[in-house]
Amino acid sequence: MVNYFTPQINTVDMQDLTALGLTNKAIFPHYDREDLFPNNSGRSIEDRLKVFENINKCSVVRLKDDESILYNKNVLLNLPGALQQCQELISSSFSYGTIRAG
Repeated sequence: MVNYFTPQINTVDMQDLTALGLTNKAIFPHYDREDLFPNNSGRSIEDRLKVFENINKCSVVRLKDDESILYNKNVLLNLPGALQQCQELISSSFSYGTIRAG
């Protein structure tokens, strides 16, 4: 999927783009960040993901910046707002540092 959306970041011409193999799910982080995945044709991330899913006969998990996932024993859970909850917990527990996404 990286090669489909951002081939320009593969500056070392890596051929094996299978990631770590922790899951067989395709995960698209920063789904809500059109600025990170510009497209000359003006098509949105969602439009391009639908084409990608159709070409590759798969379903992509869309993950926004304020979301996270929990993967355990082949179960993938999308936890909306988890990053914000962690930031609030840390901020209330400690007087220093914050967690930043991406």
